[in-house]
Amino acid sequence: MITPPSIFTFFDDMCEVVCIIKKLKCFFLIKLNTVIKTTNERTNEMTSTMTMTMTSTMEEKATTATMSPAVRAAALKREKKAAAVLARAAGKVAAAARRAEDHTARNKAIAEETALIDRQIQCARRALGVGKNEPNSTAICLMIETLTFQMRVRLSEKGYW
Repeated sequence: MITPPSIFTFFDDMCEVVCIIKKLKCFFLIKLNTVIKTTNERTNEMTSTMTMTMTSTMEEKATTATMSPAVRAAALKREKKAAAVLARAAGKVAAAARRAEDHTARNKAIAEETALIDRQIQCARRALGVGKNEPNSTAICLMIETLTFQMRVRLSEKGYW
């Protein structure tokens, strides 16, 4: 009556969406780690090439030189920027997963409450002797409105309405 017949297929679709979002979350976390590793490797390569060129130009010095502070700062800035982009993407995926889980929980609570109301209405119809194809009496209609209002109050207390 209140619950649409396709609610269970909707739950299955939402579960599939949650699974996809979890997979994307893992994918972005893996990408974040690989980007950080590649930027670290690139920084290490720059350090080794800088030391090689500096040692070849300054052969009189026996010590190997490190990167200049400006080059080191630029490499660090690059690494932070790449990490921030991927962290933002991972955060968006986590937020979408959270919203999907909240939506699924809300729909499940609404389905349970409407099923409870339907059972109460069926009991009242049987008690009053109303047939299957006959319309509801005014008492049953008033009961439906009252039960629906109580359901909304209960769901709003839980934070679902």
